[in-house]
Amino acid sequence: MRDALKQYDSDFSRLKAIPQPLWLQKIRQAAFRRFGELGFPTTDQEAWRFTNVEPIALTPFQSAPPYHPNGLTPEKLDPLTCWSFGSPRLVFVDGQFAPELSSLKELINGLVISPLSTALSTHGPLLERHLNQYVSSEHPFVALNSSFLTEGAFIHLSPGVHFEKPIQIICYSKKSDHRTVTHPRHLIVLEERAHATVVETYLGKGHYFTNAVTEVFSGENSFLDHYKLQREGREAFHVGLLQSYQERGGCFVSHSLSLGGLLTRNEINALLAREGAECVLDGLYVADQQQQIDNQTCIDHAEPHGTSGELYKGILKGNSKAVFNGRIVVRANAQKTRAKQSNKNLLLSDDAQINTRPLLEIHADDVKCNHGATVGRLDENQVFYLKSRGISEPLARGLLTTAFANEIVDRIKINPLKAFLNHYLMEHLEQQADV
Repeated sequence: MRDALKQYDSDFSRLKAIPQPLWLQKIRQAAFRRFGELGFPTTDQEAWRFTNVEPIALTPFQSAPPYHPNGLTPEKLDPLTCWSFGSPRLVFVDGQFAPELSSLKELINGLVISPLSTALSTHGPLLERHLNQYVSSEHPFVALNSSFLTEGAFIHLSPGVHFEKPIQIICYSKKSDHRTVTHPRHLIVLEERAHATVVETYLGKGHYFTNAVTEVFSGENSFLDHYKLQREGREAFHVGLLQSYQERGGCFVSHSLSLGGLLTRNEINALLAREGAECVLDGLYVADQQQQIDNQTCIDHAEPHGTSGELYKGILKGNSKAVFNGRIVVRANAQKTRAKQSNKNLLLSDDAQINTRPLLEIHADDVKCNHGATVGRLDENQVFYLKSRGISEPLARGLLTTAFANEIVDRIKINPLKAFLNHYLMEHLEQQADV
């Protein structure tokens, strides 16, 4: 671990040459000190009990060298992203903005889409008001991300602005001889009555580490439909945290889709800070071989008349492992809260494992809340029924597994993304036939 910390210290020292506002320098310096005090989490800590990040802590990941396209073009990148919406997108390669791969056409008045490094000079006061305001500095990976806060996406919608097309954020890690780390930092700000759809995609090749943080501010009666597609390489480590803050009547909808990586941990925290806020968290994770996918969610109802719904589903095969910890907090002032949470898991092999723990923490008395979790296998009676209708056993099992996932896939409103997931699941199920 000493070599890894030494590498972070060296990389942090080199960032001093980058000109940044004083307020941001203070954030980064305070975060690096705090990371030094916190260190990497261990399985002795309850929040990390089932996820051992020692492979990350022991590896001296280093920042990538300055980015050069080296032949990477939009035509070569598009097939990797699986679809092209023809809508605005910001592309980051090895954590650095790639203007020749990005597209910022057809923007409308009141909509800002910009790399964070540019927005620091063009929208400095707005960033100072929102950046690093919603995440906790006590989270070790957030502290590490804030220490290296230099690049990411900045999206801002002025009051009343509606933008229909999905806005893409693509973070791609190239295969390298070095073990690289990136710390993408995204800030999404919707003022009152603004509506937007944002898709974050993470992908790459080789042995690398992505440590991503996204902050979302939802103004009064605003609406954000947010998607995160994580399909990184099978040697990759991914730790990501999204923090949402919602004003009165603000609605935040999250679709977390975890398909790749050797070790993945996704944390989504939503603070319903004002009356009548709404939150929906949907998630689908599919793992096989030696993959581990950890989902941690927290919905915090702070004021009355809040509504939240959460549904996470997992499909596990091989020796894969998954963790789900879902926490709903209803504070004493949050009367008339309505909240429900469900985690359902399908095990397709004897060696796959899931640790699931839904948790309600209620301090108010006039609420309606429920939660539940299930872990099971395919219903053999249903398999038999389909076989009796002339359907082969692999296809029968595939159809039933697809049907299990469709409850999540059908909620996706972006047709190209939905088509990609259906294709991915079918490929996954074809492999299942060999199990």
